Amino acid sequence: MPGIQIIYRNKEAKDLHVSLPTSKSMAARALVIAAAAGLDPLRIPDLPVCDDTEELSAAIAKLPIGGLKAAIATPPERPEARDFYLGSGGTSFRFFTALAASWPGLDSRLSCSEAMARRPVLPLISALRQSGAEISFEGKEGYPPLRSEGHHLPGGVLKMPGRVSSQFCTALMLVAPYWKDGIRIDFGGEKMVSFPYIRMTERLMRGAGAMVEASPEGIIVKPGGYPSAGYEALAPEPDWSAAAFFYAFALLDPKCRITFTCLTPPSESAQGDSRCAEIFDFVGVSTRYNPDGSATLICDEAKCKAIADLSKTSPLEFDMEDTPDMVPALAVALCLSGIRFVLHGVDHLRHKESDRLEALRLELQKVGYALVVPPTPGTADDFLRHEERIPFILPDDPEHPEANSGTVLAWLGRHVPTAENETIETHTDHRMAMSMALSAIKRPYISMKNPEVVDKSFPDYFTILADAGMEITPFGAKASRAGNTRKRSWREQLEASDRRLAEAARRQGLLTPEGEPVINRAFTSRHKSMKQFARELRRRGMRPPKAVTPPARLRPGHPTI
Repeated sequence: MPGIQIIYRNKEAKDLHVSLPTSKSMAARALVIAAAAGLDPLRIPDLPVCDDTEELSAAIAKLPIGGLKAAIATPPERPEARDFYLGSGGTSFRFFTALAASWPGLDSRLSCSEAMARRPVLPLISALRQSGAEISFEGKEGYPPLRSEGHHLPGGVLKMPGRVSSQFCTALMLVAPYWKDGIRIDFGGEKMVSFPYIRMTERLMRGAGAMVEASPEGIIVKPGGYPSAGYEALAPEPDWSAAAFFYAFALLDPKCRITFTCLTPPSESAQGDSRCAEIFDFVGVSTRYNPDGSATLICDEAKCKAIADLSKTSPLEFDMEDTPDMVPALAVALCLSGIRFVLHGVDHLRHKESDRLEALRLELQKVGYALVVPPTPGTADDFLRHEERIPFILPDDPEHPEANSGTVLAWLGRHVPTAENETIETHTDHRMAMSMALSAIKRPYISMKNPEVVDKSFPDYFTILADAGMEITPFGAKASRAGNTRKRSWREQLEASDRRLAEAARRQGLLTPEGEPVINRAFTSRHKSMKQFARELRRRGMRPPKAVTPPARLRPGHPTI
């Protein structure tokens, strides 16, 4: 798909009811526990409908029946060779790798999308190899795809740096109850990154009967399997990571009163991102939990303005090390609200679906905000230059954040000029698409490429934004027509636009050797004459057609692809 244009026309107070997807982080853990215990993963209630969950479920469905207990008790006489595709989910790929390596008699080939193939898995593979796993890489060392020969692994003591992704540690924890000696992971005195995700894993494993203890110093998992695994105990909660984008919405438009149909209070939630409620309450968006299980967001405009004024003297500081998935939503919301900030502990955002630090810097610059990412870790004080600072550190920590030696992300109030026809890039990252879409609340309109990346975690996201008053149309559709397109979803409009564009290219002979159209709105709108158009085709090694309809011209100032 090429892209969409978003215009926010909601000028009056509005009530928006949001049904959040359930947590894909909890769902991934539940699916692996169910597969290991020999349960039917598809019977777990409330699994989210998104790409990551569906791809992991499809891979698990191809495993031999009976789970790890049956495979260990009666391994097959000869290895079973099977291919598994895990898509673009880092969580899915890493968890399934540990499961496949621990499955006796399973000879697996694990492949993934191109985006996932650029994300490292070497720390996990090294730990599995220490535990006796046989895993080899098909291409670049340390990156998917890979091959695994499953065995009943001995386990034992492993040393793993605390600074690596918590997903690597969780992948080992989930399968360790079926290893001969269980596992003991030593962090070597380092603090584990995103430790709340380890707590989430511990809670789900204990609910299934596993003997596990997790602390900031290390983790112990004893052998014994999942003797009390049950479907209801594995049901995921509503996703707090998704809720963060609507907290940001409430901060940017206080007139829109948002109610979640179901939301687990932070005191009861297994998700680290439930601290989202505390962070946004600090800047003016409070949460009222209702008796029916719903929750309503209430924005105090006076408090928001006071915080923004205060931040002009001393930027707010947040420690995001335990809640990294919140950073895109929080950064966009604070910038567009005029609240200056410094986010600490964001090192691992460089290794998500995209380099989120660089992606946020590039895309927020397009809407007028100059973010600062110091070139080397630990240099926050080199550019802050404020005698007084306002630390708001999570979890509660009396120490000042100067001790934080990680990378920081900051906006200190600097604005930059913007072009009218800028187009937001999603960087194949669902959280970048969801956060940057909110900038339409404060801009006349925004244009965005590849919005379908939200399918990874929240397929209904843009549908809910449309209910909130955002008009979402394909590139090239005039805003005046937007009222006539509500009968079709933005996806259907985009697909119809693509079909028309491809058909026009075929009629004019503008096809690549593979049959793909080379003509698009940006390509044609940049050329004032057919000679320039033909010259560009020759430069690309293509022969201009003998007769070509003059390039379509877009209305002045309209964003292009």
